[in-house]
This record gives sequence, C-alpha cells and structure tokens, in this order.
Amino acid sequence: MMAATAIPYRTEPVLADGQWLVVMLITVLLLGALYAGLLYARRKGWLDRWMAASESRNAKVQRVLWQAHTQRIGRQTRVHTLKQGDRTLVIVESATSVAVTTWVEPGSGQTETDDA
Repeated sequence: MMAATAIPYRTEPVLADGQWLVVMLITVLLLGALYAGLLYARRKGWLDRWMAASESRNAKVQRVLWQAHTQRIGRQTRVHTLKQGDRTLVIVESATSVAVTTWVEPGSGQTETDDA
C-alpha cells in the first residue's frame, strides 16, 4: 500500500505585504463617509423621520430642557435646583427625607399656587 502524502496547504499570506494598509485606509475612509453622512442627515432633520423611536409625525411633542444644579449643604443634605424657563423647582434631599417645592422669585408678583 502507498503512504498517504500530506495535503499541500497554502504558505503565502492572503494579503501581500502592503495590501493590509490599503484595506485599512479604505475602511477608515468608508466609516468617515458614513459618519459625515449621518451628521448631515441629523442637521437636516432627516434622522428624526427615519428613526422608529422618534416622535409621532402627527403630534410633535416639544422637548423640555431642564437646567440642573446641585449644592451640598451638609454631610448628608443636598439641594437640587431644576430650572426650565421661568419655572424653578427646589428639591432638598437628606438621609431621611426629600422635599420638593417651587421657587418664586421675590418681587415677581406670583405665589406658589399660581404655578401649580
């Protein structure tokens, strides 16, 4: 019986010495072009229409932006202020309780019940 000869596997690399650099460069350029295209679509507002999680086309909901600030006034007590336009909420948080109230600027002519 004849002895089985080994299968001759490929010994040369799949990519030549300088080809991997070209492949990586093309990949980076394509990713950069995709990123730039998505940025452009976002600025034009097209992404909101394309995304499934965006607002309904019939009812546009105004996005509410709050400015938040936190001040530590004791070892276990913090005061958080949330501001949106002319409305300000003050949240006092301690180890045992949390209190929420609206802030009325002195001299504004409003009372706390006007805002609620």
